[in-house]
Amino acid sequence: NEIAGEWSQAGRVFSLQAAGGWAASTPKEDWPDDEQFAEEINVVWEEPFGDRRTELVLIGQGMDHNALRQSLDSCVLTDEELVAGPAVWDTFEDPFCQWESWEVSAE
Repeated sequence: NEIAGEWSQAGRVFSLQAAGGWAASTPKEDWPDDEQFAEEINVVWEEPFGDRRTELVLIGQGMDHNALRQSLDSCVLTDEELVAGPAVWDTFEDPFCQWESWEVSAE
């Protein structure tokens, strides 16, 4: 919930890594003093999660759209799980490795 992940894949080659901290998990006084940054965050900001979100782009040929949609839909939190919040989410099994904490520096 504090670290954004990045999954990049082309064919059978993929990488999964920490991509940085969310603006929502960073104190506003530590945000970059950059008008463009503020505009980009405002476009995606949605309470109560701020800029935390999932963006997924699939590009390919001959994909079974219905199977993909069903598989991805099975990964989405139920309404009850979403309302339960991060304290409950932290109890879910995490199939990924533990990423090191990500610190944003205001340089």
